[in-house]
Amino acid sequence: MSFFEGLTAHCKEATMLTVKKEETKLPFFSQLKLWMHLAYCASCRRFVKQSKQISAYASGYKLNIPESTDSALTEEQKTRLQNAINNQL
Repeated sequence: MSFFEGLTAHCKEATMLTVKKEETKLPFFSQLKLWMHLAYCASCRRFVKQSKQISAYASGYKLNIPESTDSALTEEQKTRLQNAINNQL
C-alpha cells in the first residue's frame, strides 16, 4: 500500500466520517482523509452538502411532541418535513 492510499478514504468511509463529523470533532488524521477524498469525489461532496441541509432543517424544525408520548413522527409531521426538504432541492 502506498503512502497516499492510507491517507485517502473510500466513499463508504467518507460517508461514515461525514456523519460522525456532524456529531463530534474528528481526529486530525480522519479529517485529513475526508478532506482528501472530498477533493476528488463529487458524489461525496454532494452528500456532505445534502447532509448539512438535512441537519439544518431538522434542528430548526419544531415537532411539538409531548415528552410523554412516542417520539415517532406523525404522518402530518412527516409530510411537512418532506415538503420543506423538497422545496429546498
